[in-house]
Amino acid sequence: MNRKRTKIVATISDKNCDAGFIRQLYEAGMDVVRINSAHLDINGALKIIKNVREVSDKIAILIDTKGPEIRTTISDEPIQIKKGKTYKLTGDPAKKSTAEGINVSLKTFSDYGPLCALILIDDGEG
Repeated sequence: MNRKRTKIVATISDKNCDAGFIRQLYEAGMDVVRINSAHLDINGALKIIKNVREVSDKIAILIDTKGPEIRTTISDEPIQIKKGKTYKLTGDPAKKSTAEGINVSLKTFSDYGPLCALILIDDGEG
């Protein structure tokens, strides 16, 4: 038996996961559908799984679970973050963020770094 040792993995979104599209990928050699749970809810994942199974039960399904993230809390208006400016971040998930103080979802946030530490926001973008 001559099995291929490399697998072709395709990350599929619930926005573009109809069975016809998945079938095209499968016929082109895709072996595994990856579901990125960081970017969809349970209904989106179930939609992908249903459509994959409609095509073939031979397609492996890989669910990439979302890792821990610290989120800023909601704010009443957009907060302009300016490079080089100092901001106060507090671990208080119950409070809204403002331009005067940004609150984050992890209560023990201040335990994980020194005072005046450099913090990346928005995955370091910008």
